[in-house]
Order: sequence, then structure tokens, then C-alpha cells
Amino acid sequence: RQMVAFRRGVYDVLGQDASALWAFTAVELRRLLCGEDEVYWTEKELEEHISCGGGYTTTSDQIRWLREEMLEMQQPLRAKFLEFVTSCPRLPPGGLRELRLSVHPDPVVGARLPRSRAC
Repeated sequence: RQMVAFRRGVYDVLGQDASALWAFTAVELRRLLCGEDEVYWTEKELEEHISCGGGYTTTSDQIRWLREEMLEMQQPLRAKFLEFVTSCPRLPPGGLRELRLSVHPDPVVGARLPRSRAC
């Protein structure tokens, strides 16, 4: 019953073009709709795809520390980090370059804890 409802929903949204979805495997559809299963990034990707603001630059100590920590994180912690900053534990299709991670200092004077603006 749930599968029938799901198919109806897909056809409602995509119309007659929805039949093209059945050309994909389940794994391919999951990756397209939910993102990558494995959270993977390199130092180069972190340098290229973390945008800085509020006075931070790519050479700021805080940004350098963040990149170092992100590189050392094990897989489960990377997923938790992503969930904290984006509300989703997976990278989008295309990886880190599609995430558009932006880092700014907290404007509240005396604030010491990290914040996320995922919502």
C-alpha cells in the first residue's frame, strides 16, 4: 500500500516523465534524492569550498583549525557534524562543492559556543 501511494505521489509531482525514474537502480535513486552515503572530503576540497565571512579568511586560525578537525573526524562524526550544520547527515550529490558551507564568527559579544543556521 505504501509503495502504491509513493508511486502516485511521484507521478503527481513529475507527471508522465516519472516513468524515466524506473531506469535508475534503487541505489542510484537514493544517492540522487538523499545524497552520498559516505561523508568524504579532502583538504583541497575543504580549502576550496568553505566560504568565510565576518572577518574570517581562508588563512584565519579559526578556519584552519576547523579544516584540521574536519579532516581528522571519523565517518560517524563527519555525519554528525553535517547534521549539526545542515540538518542532514549526508553530503548532497556532488559532495562538498554543492554544500556551500559558510563560516562566520558569532555576532553576539561574548558568545563562545558554535551555532548553526540550518533552519
